Amino acid sequence: MRIVKIAIYLISILIIQNVLLGRINIFGGFPDLILTSIIIFSVLTEIESATIFAFLAAFSAELLGYGVFVSLLSKVLMAVSANILRDSFWDDKFSLSLCFVTIFTPITLCLEAWILGFFFGHNFLLWGFMGTIISSTILNSLMVFVLFPIIKRLSNNDQDK
Repeated sequence: MRIVKIAIYLISILIIQNVLLGRINIFGGFPDLILTSIIIFSVLTEIESATIFAFLAAFSAELLGYGVFVSLLSKVLMAVSANILRDSFWDDKFSLSLCFVTIFTPITLCLEAWILGFFFGHNFLLWGFMGTIISSTILNSLMVFVLFPIIKRLSNNDQDK
């Protein structure tokens, strides 16, 4: 039953991300529900589940998006990093998720921009890219307040017993 709930959640965030939030553009940035969900899920679950969720979410998003699979690599790396680092920090999972989203959003955007620039020749204007990083980080941080309670209920193993 937990897998079905997670699959429904994944389909829901993919639809919301591509249909609604893909149209929101504030200073070049938009909220990334996929990245935020992956990081929160990585903080709340074990590494195997987090990596599988990150791969499926990022792969599905790439199929619906660019199809370059740059995001897939960066988001799976962020999920593994968040899961490994979570044991070294405090016990408050919400604050840890908020902290990781704030740290990993700019890292992910820079990694994706570097890969797109290096391999595909995309050029980015520095000030526009900085605005994108700042606005995306703020929007993703706000999304933690919405998504954390939902993902916490989904990742709770006691509900299936």
